[in-house]
Amino acid sequence: MLSLGLLGFISALDVTITPPALPTIVQDIGGSTLYIWIANVFVLASSAVQPLFGQFANIFGRRYPLAFAIALFIVGSGLAGAAHLPVLLLVGRRVQGVGAGGTYVLIDIVCCDLVPLRDRGKYLAIVQAWGGVAAALGPLIGGTLAEQNWCWIFYINIPISALPFIAVVAFMDVETGRNTMKIRDLDYLDNIIFISSTTTVLFGLIMGGIEFPWSS
Repeated sequence: MLSLGLLGFISALDVTITPPALPTIVQDIGGSTLYIWIANVFVLASSAVQPLFGQFANIFGRRYPLAFAIALFIVGSGLAGAAHLPVLLLVGRRVQGVGAGGTYVLIDIVCCDLVPLRDRGKYLAIVQAWGGVAAALGPLIGGTLAEQNWCWIFYINIPISALPFIAVVAFMDVETGRNTMKIRDLDYLDNIIFISSTTTVLFGLIMGGIEFPWSS
């Protein structure tokens, strides 16, 4: 439960910690034309893949998809923190977003696997409360780190995420869902439709009124 709470905390933190630092980041590495995407590519990537990770959990069990999502988040954080070009930063943010999207859905699934039905509301509230704390602290932490070294806005994710990653790989034994689906049962068509439609809708909402008029 502590690991799930930490994952909820760090995933939510990454949404709100970046915007206060964007002016500093853009001033340092350039990319003023990509300004809006540095924050929003994370949201776009994390939103589109959540149903896919839920289906992975029914094919491979809970441990490996969750460990994979955490690993993606850690790798993306490292890429974003080390970026010296705007394009590299966007790549890192996208990888982060995919990992965070998987984490979002899997922490709820695992939490529901661990506790009886009558206790799920209580334990989900505990896990989600960590995300609420992170959302409140994000702007403060982001602004503070931007004044020191903006790279740590992303590097800070690595040690915090490493702790639940180790716990999941070494100790988690939740096999619920394994073999309830085969890889051939993956809903390929609906995942393609969902990912593409989510991407296009969010693209329109992000670009509307900024790069293109709403009447475009």
